[in-house]
Amino acid sequence: KRTLFPYTTLFRSLALYNPGSDDFHFHTHDPMDAGSLASNAILSIFEDKEGALWVGTEDYGVDYFQPDHDYFTTITVSSRQSPTLPDPACRAVAVDKNGHYWIGTYKGLSQYNPITDAFSNYLLTKEENPDANNSVRSLLVDDEGIVWVGTGGGLYRLNPETKKEIPFTEKDSMPIVYISQIIQDRNKNIWITTPRGLFIYNRETRTFGYGFTTKETSQYRTGYFSNIYEDRAGHIWLCMPRKGVIVYNPQNGHIREYAFSFLHPQMQANDFITSISEDLDGQIWLSSLSGLISLNPDSNITRQYVESDGLPSNKVSGVLVDSLNRIWIGTGKGLCMLEADKHTFHSFDAHDGLPTNYFYEGNAYKMPDGTFAYPTYNG
Repeated sequence: KRTLFPYTTLFRSLALYNPGSDDFHFHTHDPMDAGSLASNAILSIFEDKEGALWVGTEDYGVDYFQPDHDYFTTITVSSRQSPTLPDPACRAVAVDKNGHYWIGTYKGLSQYNPITDAFSNYLLTKEENPDANNSVRSLLVDDEGIVWVGTGGGLYRLNPETKKEIPFTEKDSMPIVYISQIIQDRNKNIWITTPRGLFIYNRETRTFGYGFTTKETSQYRTGYFSNIYEDRAGHIWLCMPRKGVIVYNPQNGHIREYAFSFLHPQMQANDFITSISEDLDGQIWLSSLSGLISLNPDSNITRQYVESDGLPSNKVSGVLVDSLNRIWIGTGKGLCMLEADKHTFHSFDAHDGLPTNYFYEGNAYKMPDGTFAYPTYNG
């Protein structure tokens, strides 16, 4: 059983006491967080038969709080911390071997320690185009612990131990462009998608080369690639905005292409795939601006899910699969979960503890412990 009460001596707040760990968790007012308490000056508290708390504050009315509906943890800008997250708009997340979160924001990179609840922030550049270069759009922590940082204006490597940042330039055969996504495959190759092609990193020469080098794949060499995903068979799935999806087999160099018209007949010409994932049955799941798509790569059978099927919005992104084979997606109207039966949707919004109902058009991330991380415009 949980005991909640006002604590108004040195630090005024609503305090949750956990008898199992014999410690407290404090809920306080944060002017940067619209979902926090209206005031720290608490005068009264009442628990109704539904288990919800009604908190009376001085001069700021009554707060309604449901402690058992606090499903989500939000990391965002806070007036109580210094340093804090550099910007609430987040685009990428990765975790290192120490359990520290690396968070890419529009105004720089941040390392977050969940144990100490502390941030360390990094500005990648102060030269030429600082806004683009410090706008982090993709992240990877590789097997050696190096943090790869893709920005709106180039690619960087950061050594967390030395704190040294190394930019890649044209002399490394890497164009200084928008870096869409970075992954490391099962063979420890580093793949980078950009508007000017797919690149792969050579660790021996420390330079980059095009991912497609054969005659069969030459038409894709300098194509615009956004998202990239490696499936369990080792095949590389790549999204091409306004065109569709291709599947590349690195073993034999074979490519298979799925056009938008095949994946989803209702997709618009300016549509694009926002993320890719594979479920426990080998089905491929694609999120788009026109709904959710499932694809059986063996039979080539597809199915489309839209609002009439239970989605809160057709604008979906950040598709992930949990250990129960349920499909999770961010939408334009909250977070959504498709049951393993692939028929029933459940939706979550700000009333369930989300910092926002709007999820941006990009990837979500599965952490090593199974936690899902969804970057949003508010943390």
